[in-house]
Amino acid sequence: MVGQELAKYISELSYEDLPDEVVYQSKRLLLDTIATIFAGAGEDFTQSISTFISKIDNNPECTIIGREHKAGFLWAAFANAAFSQVHDFNDGHRGSGISLLSASPIWGGCYHAARIVVPTALAVGEKYALSGKEVLTAIVVGLDVAYKIRGVKHRPPAEAYSTAAVAAKLMGLNETEILNATGIAGYMSSGKVGKGPSYSSDYLVHGYFAKTGIEAAMLAAEGCTGPLLYDDSVLSTRFNEKGLWKEFEVMKTYLKPYPACRVTHGAIDAVLALKKEKGLVASDVEEIEIRLVTQGMYVASERLNTSSYYKNCQYNIYYSVACALIDGEVSLKQFTKERIADPRVHEFSRTIKVLPDESLDVYYPDKSPVVVIIRTKDGNTYTQRVDYAKGGTQNPLTDDELLEKFMQCSEKSISEERALYIRDAVFKLDEMPDLTGLVGYMSSTGEKRDEVE
Repeated sequence: MVGQELAKYISELSYEDLPDEVVYQSKRLLLDTIATIFAGAGEDFTQSISTFISKIDNNPECTIIGREHKAGFLWAAFANAAFSQVHDFNDGHRGSGISLLSASPIWGGCYHAARIVVPTALAVGEKYALSGKEVLTAIVVGLDVAYKIRGVKHRPPAEAYSTAAVAAKLMGLNETEILNATGIAGYMSSGKVGKGPSYSSDYLVHGYFAKTGIEAAMLAAEGCTGPLLYDDSVLSTRFNEKGLWKEFEVMKTYLKPYPACRVTHGAIDAVLALKKEKGLVASDVEEIEIRLVTQGMYVASERLNTSSYYKNCQYNIYYSVACALIDGEVSLKQFTKERIADPRVHEFSRTIKVLPDESLDVYYPDKSPVVVIIRTKDGNTYTQRVDYAKGGTQNPLTDDELLEKFMQCSEKSISEERALYIRDAVFKLDEMPDLTGLVGYMSSTGEKRDEVE
């Protein structure tokens, strides 16, 4: 029974079971996700979330990152998860689409679990004054639940199951209660029912995934029951002799260097490398040809214009690559209204063509190959192939690069000094008896409760 094995794992996993490299990567993932929350909180249009919460919840028990207002843990989790999804800057896991709910592996694309797992862990951990070790362990649990069970039927239940698992773990539920919590969460989660990146619902739904998971754990703790997870013998093969997962999924996650769809990253890497190596500027370029795996062609589905929505730009390879060549970077600055409104970016994007290349498909998803060919007006041709985009397990962000990302995302909300304090607190989290030494730095008022030595 998958559900029973899952509940046993959630209940029994302890911090002492985690190898050092898993703890380290969990801290990096935590810092990365806090960065994405700050990025969302820093946008004026997300003020509506804080305004709404302030009208219905005046319980100042938990931190809404990047904002002055605090809230009860349900709505703090909601806000932080929603903020994390505002920009397409989340962690990811390309292998998460390989289904364990089917006898045959089925590729389902990327999934970004930390955007809901981390806000849930922070909110529950802060409310119940839990230790840093407990919170880190719950984050590992949440990622494992999300990625091990995610397959064809991926929204829901994987997201709601993972947040319920995090909340249930931190609240100390027993195996039966954990089983009911995940069942309730999976049943109650609405998932995504439409496609529309210009809608606020694109990020609001992730707030509800976090909130629903916590509510499900609370209901299960009071004796409410829910449907069981699927029966499947495949999942049981992922346990080792100690009853733990054979592999911790946090070790397979990537951290994004660019706030854009992951499929665009290899091409961005290639263009930035050629620009630096050859000293290219936009006026030099006659044509840029990009060859992608066929499953990635959705990022080349349309040409954009000066009035395009920022989310459409983040999912568009023409726009992102044009920015890379013109600006020499692809950061949050490239997705502001002002930058999108510059006609020169869109004019240059017309020099870019994107072609599907079936010869690359054989390497996917173990690799995510892309070939970029830049032809210049003086007759030169430069080619760059990227198999592993920056940020993945084979080509990870360094700690310094991760810090640069964090500083970029948090600069609208907090000072550089406080950003460095947060970085230090994250990497010392397993030494902390509770979260006050971390969350005290994360509101926009900068209330400081504990020094980080």
